[in-house]
Amino acid sequence: MPQTFDSDREKEMIRAIYREQQDAETMLKSLARRQLSRPLVWLMWGLRIYVLFMVGLFIVHFI
Repeated sequence: MPQTFDSDREKEMIRAIYREQQDAETMLKSLARRQLSRPLVWLMWGLRIYVLFMVGLFIVHFI
């Protein structure tokens, strides 16, 4: 006996599941794309930490 969808609610639930799957796929693709820019992210964080460290040393120097 083939599956029949009784109500619009069931159809809507199936559409929602399909949309979530599409969202997950696009998220994975964007994550894969973001992996390429990882060295740049590391560099930026390193620069921020270095600047904060230097500012801290500068402040401590005058105390």
